[in-house]
Amino acid sequence: MAGKKPLPATSALKAELAAVADAAVAVNAAMLQVRTALGELKEAAGRISMAADRMAATSVAETVRPQRLLLTATEVGEVLALSESTVWRRARDGGLPKPVKLAGATRWRWQDLADAVARLHLGTGDSADEDVQPEEECPSCRRGRRRRT
Repeated sequence: MAGKKPLPATSALKAELAAVADAAVAVNAAMLQVRTALGELKEAAGRISMAADRMAATSVAETVRPQRLLLTATEVGEVLALSESTVWRRARDGGLPKPVKLAGATRWRWQDLADAVARLHLGTGDSADEDVQPEEECPSCRRGRRRRT
């Protein structure tokens, strides 16, 4: 077997090899076009997402606007779909704007709340919620124990 010579390449094999090489070049070109198109799609999706976030933040502030410009904790909870105790906790922890005191009554300015919601939707604001870690246990398992801060 050591004395056998390799068979000479025939013209048919050369033609097939050339066709395979051309196909590989075409596939590489198509892959480049797909990568370019994907990049453009990602950029467009990012622009659409940012526009949607802006619209959501604007629509929350415009569509849920109450009749009064100062809201109680209960009203803030209704607007933001939070319980009253969560409103107080988030205000204390910095997740919501601080309320104002007027003649012994505590109220939140509507514009402060709308601005805070807009910052959260646009991802430009600091929020206490960004540092919140998920609870390891459900609320019913923690009964009788206070959370450590």
